Amino acid sequence: MTQFDHVLFRSCIDAKGFGRAAQRLHRSAATISSHIARLEAETDVVLFLRDTRNIVLTCEGERLEAYACRILRLHGEAAESFSQA
Repeated sequence: MTQFDHVLFRSCIDAKGFGRAAQRLHRSAATISSHIARLEAETDVVLFLRDTRNIVLTCEGERLEAYACRILRLHGEAAESFSQA
C-alpha cells in the first residue's frame, strides 16, 4: 500500500462515503471505488459494508484502519524530523 492508499482509505472513513471522499480528494467516485476494490483484492478481505449512501468498516477494515493511522502518523513524524534538520 502506498501513502496515497492510506490517505484515501482514511478519507473514506472520515467522509463515511466514497462520493464524499472523492470530493475531498478531488477525484471521481469511480476512482475512489476502484482504489478501494484494489485494496480489498490486495488484502483479500472486504474492508467496507456498503449501501447506496454510506459505508461502514468491517472488522478487517478496522484492523487496517489502525495500521493506516499508525503509518500516516509515522510518515508525518519522519517528514517533520527531516524538515527540522
